[in-house]
Amino acid sequence: MIRDADRKDIYELARALGELSEKARNGKLVAADMQGGSFTVSSLGGIGGTAFTPIINAPEIAILGVARAALKPIFNEQGGFVPRLMLPLSFSYDHRVIDGAAAVRFTTYLAEKLADVEGLLEAVNSHRDDYCTSCYTGRYQLPFPRHEAEVLKVEAGSGRDS
Repeated sequence: MIRDADRKDIYELARALGELSEKARNGKLVAADMQGGSFTVSSLGGIGGTAFTPIINAPEIAILGVARAALKPIFNEQGGFVPRLMLPLSFSYDHRVIDGAAAVRFTTYLAEKLADVEGLLEAVNSHRDDYCTSCYTGRYQLPFPRHEAEVLKVEAGSGRDS
């Protein structure tokens, strides 16, 4: 579990994930390393998973499942097919806490951001050395403007660590 994830930039998240992954591979995780979260990201793509239905880990409020990306033929506006890298995502959430419309906006927004490879690379490269102050959106350090972060803030109000 990565504590205070909403206050970490992508490099701090990657570092924390690497440390936890190493502990897990070495059988060194303790209960405290896995407790206290409000949101989980689960990936089965690395072992070949193509789709799955993630189950929420109580008392968390949501889980995002990421399967293996694959090239698929996608019909385009010109009437032909083009190869496109598709990343299957599954989002399960507690309807008592998260409104379904907000969940759809979150997954749509996430898919749009993940599909914008140039934008992702630009965000990472422009924030590598110094996180610019215009990217601070309240508690959330995000590499995009404040108005785009509002979609994510709808989902993030649990008050617990992520």
